[in-house]
Amino acid sequence: PWPNPFNPQITVPFAISKVGRCQVDVYDLRGRRIKGLRSEELGPGDYKNVWDGTDLGGRRVSTGAYFVRLLHNDTRQVKKVMLIK
Repeated sequence: PWPNPFNPQITVPFAISKVGRCQVDVYDLRGRRIKGLRSEELGPGDYKNVWDGTDLGGRRVSTGAYFVRLLHNDTRQVKKVMLIK
């Protein structure tokens, strides 16, 4: 993800090589799901999501560390990102 640290938004690029269900979510340090960025069937290719630092209700989240998790078929990737204000 870039830029990292970020304010007010961060771009989360990813590439997949085969068709499958893809889910991208943001979690806080306690493991609570803060925001869903993508949940759909995708084909091979390059993709990106943008997180604007808001939660599921559209409210700005506080400064701190968050985790962006990508699930695709049986693959899982997690990246730590820092929101600064």
